[in-house]
Amino acid sequence: MHHLTKTGRTLAAAATAALLAAGLGSTAHAAPKPRPRTLGAFTFGNSYSHKKVAGLTTGKMPASSARHFLDLKKPRFKNAKRRTAKTVAATETPWTGSWHMDWGVFPSVQVYGAAALQSVNPSIVLPAGHPDDIYAPTLLPANQSCIEMVTTYLAGRDSVSAWDWCRSSPGWSVGVTVDSAFTAKYTAMSAGHPVYAVQTLLTNAASNTWTSYLWNFTTSSWDTFYTSSGGTPFPATGGGWDMWEVYTDYDATTGQGAFCDDTRGAVWESSALAYSTSVGAAPLTTASTANSTQPAVPGDDGGCDSPALTRQLVSANSQWRVTN
Repeated sequence: MHHLTKTGRTLAAAATAALLAAGLGSTAHAAPKPRPRTLGAFTFGNSYSHKKVAGLTTGKMPASSARHFLDLKKPRFKNAKRRTAKTVAATETPWTGSWHMDWGVFPSVQVYGAAALQSVNPSIVLPAGHPDDIYAPTLLPANQSCIEMVTTYLAGRDSVSAWDWCRSSPGWSVGVTVDSAFTAKYTAMSAGHPVYAVQTLLTNAASNTWTSYLWNFTTSSWDTFYTSSGGTPFPATGGGWDMWEVYTDYDATTGQGAFCDDTRGAVWESSALAYSTSVGAAPLTTASTANSTQPAVPGDDGGCDSPALTRQLVSANSQWRVTN
């Protein structure tokens, strides 16, 4: 069981006002509804249950997803050779092979924690054997953060999972399946759609210990998701992201990414993104153009056509939305 020190409790104060300022987009899928509750009826306090998130498991992630996840992040490692981005036209012509896409918000200052409201689409379950991996949204506060909290859509299972960058061999650690039990405890409705609240914080600077939490709406407290300490393969300072990320294979039958038709109507969204900008501070500094950057909306179709996938910066830089 994880217990915070007084400093840790101060640092881990809740992302309150920023988390409440969310307005998520619409999805055409009929998602299982959590208990009738709206974010406007809740205040995220500094209560910590000192209990683990319910339903955490290990060993349920496809082996291919770990390879893909590492491949996606290797360009950001120390001394990594920079690769030229794929150049595409506004209307994508037939392509072949695999395509990695990402888009989101990147801190431009040193941060020591981050919090956000992340959308989930429980009814989007890719079929068994599906070649594509969807990580959206995925949150890493900074390069030195041990934990990346990832909303995953993989073959046969949706989850919220922690990727541990501080292990000797980085990889998936623990995760929880996005099902009716999860949505009942850990989601609320925003604009008619379920979102969960997450924060990842530096809880011990001396050992570079990071802890991630999910807000439990039934107990009005933060449940501990995962804790890790050590060093990461990234540069020592800066970095971090909150983004949409897809690893897709070309489907010659449809002439687009394999995920496109299986996720029609989906909305992937992050909102109320906020940072801790000093050690010991709560993540209450709203992401903005003063402390983060967001690349221009790509002009390509996201590998999908009829219609094309769309990306939108809803509020600079605390809310973004990707719609299929």
